[in-house]
Amino acid sequence: RCTLDRLVTLNNSMTEYQKEAVRGSVLAPVLKYCSLSMERNLAHALMKAWVPRRRAFRLGERLVLFSVFDVALLTGMPATGERVDFSEEHVTTEIGDLVRQRVNEVEQQELRRRKGRARGKDNRVFKNFIAAMVYQCERFAGEEHLPLWLKMYTWFVLSGVFFPRGVYVAAWELERYANDVAGMSQYAWAEAIWRYLVEALDDMQRRLPHAASEIQFNGFSTLLQVK
Repeated sequence: RCTLDRLVTLNNSMTEYQKEAVRGSVLAPVLKYCSLSMERNLAHALMKAWVPRRRAFRLGERLVLFSVFDVALLTGMPATGERVDFSEEHVTTEIGDLVRQRVNEVEQQELRRRKGRARGKDNRVFKNFIAAMVYQCERFAGEEHLPLWLKMYTWFVLSGVFFPRGVYVAAWELERYANDVAGMSQYAWAEAIWRYLVEALDDMQRRLPHAASEIQFNGFSTLLQVK
């Protein structure tokens, strides 16, 4: 399942106190997000239409610029504020410990299922990482755990929807932002999402001629609906 579908499922199962907590945060617009699917050939066409130097999509004879404010309009996230830094070393927090604990449990279960048989590079790192967050959101859904639940939900949105990674990677560096939900309003999240998408599109442009059938685009897919 795609993480956007998981988000919609989580949103639909929220209690009123959970919704109020999200509405009081910078993630309030996320409550209105809907599921989305994109045909592979459309995604491929959009990647081919990307013009890195112009930060735009070429549609026929015209260029459609892709800006930070397009992202702000589509996501509802702030376009101005402090820069989100993906390079800073992450700090271990309670939510990080809980996610690691769950990921380790799943890995041990898988190891027992395989009865110790070795396997190659694990292509479920990101999947298990996201599943662990969803699991902990459900586990700590009670009102007495609301602050912890909100942090976990926030981390899930950041890691699974706004800044998704490849199958072999987990986004631990976003943990520190999710651990300070109140402080998130000071950051330019739309600019960070735009930057992340532009880097992904640039990377796809470089790889398309060599492995077009195996391309995986990491980014917030709703932003690729170019009008």
